Amino acid sequence: MTSLETSPLAGAEWQPSADPEDSKPSLARRTGFQKAFIGWICGAAFTAALLSNVVWLIATRDAASAPGPPPAPAPAPVAPPPEAPADAQYNCLYALGGGATPNGGSFPQQRVQLPPCTTFLKQYLTMQYDKDVDLAIAYARAYFDGLSGVPSPSQLIVFDIDETALSNRAEWLYQLNTGFHSRWERGSQVVPQAPPLNATRHLYLDLLDRGFSTSFITGRSEGGGAREATASNLEAAGYGRPCYARDQRRSSSSPCYVKLDMRAAGDSRLASIYKPERRQMLQDEGYELVGAFGDQWSDLAGLAPAIASFKLPNPMYYIL
Repeated sequence: MTSLETSPLAGAEWQPSADPEDSKPSLARRTGFQKAFIGWICGAAFTAALLSNVVWLIATRDAASAPGPPPAPAPAPVAPPPEAPADAQYNCLYALGGGATPNGGSFPQQRVQLPPCTTFLKQYLTMQYDKDVDLAIAYARAYFDGLSGVPSPSQLIVFDIDETALSNRAEWLYQLNTGFHSRWERGSQVVPQAPPLNATRHLYLDLLDRGFSTSFITGRSEGGGAREATASNLEAAGYGRPCYARDQRRSSSSPCYVKLDMRAAGDSRLASIYKPERRQMLQDEGYELVGAFGDQWSDLAGLAPAIASFKLPNPMYYIL
């Protein structure tokens, strides 16, 4: 930095002009420039505001002259969902849920009667169904294998019948091939001498050998000889007969079950109400429900549940 001593200004003192009038020309020039600049700014702002108003007026005129949007059409009446949309294959598995539900369930579900669904379900029943049943039973077997202690006859395992202990697959395949008709109606669904669902039967017999008791709760009505036909079918399928005593020895070589619970004639209650009631009755008799098997959630849900429940597949129908 230049020191004050060596600066050209060093030692110089500022002296005001002897004539004050000497500064007036430069001050006047500055003042005139400022006034001109301020005037220019104000003019530009005025011009921009004017143009903005003109644009707004033009837009408003055009909007006023343009035709308005057409009136909204009246809403169409809401129609109920179609019973069987043929273009949606996933509806073929309607038994797994989704859509309007008739009271009491569907037996059979009407959607399976469509050609795309019959093809799909025939393939499932012949190629995949057994694998899914085997998988469900494998889970159950692993559970019971993991239990400690010696089972007691007071420990009870409850089984549903149709699509759980017995298989109506042959009847379903017949219906899928020939068309659904009056041969299969709700309330008269018993198929004489239906074969066992083998994976279930094998586990059933194994549980008897371990010392558990077994019982059946079905939604079938016992009117019209159905009780005798059902008991006969269970025996022919290898599930045995009703035990003659509570402490009767159970085994795979001499199988027996505690009860065959069926609906009384005229009982039209939902399965989700009727079946828990029957489970409660078994508990009131002193049995501990350690397991339950069914192809419907209504076989398993509700009051008096078993300690462990196992759901088997059923793509054909659902019961509430």
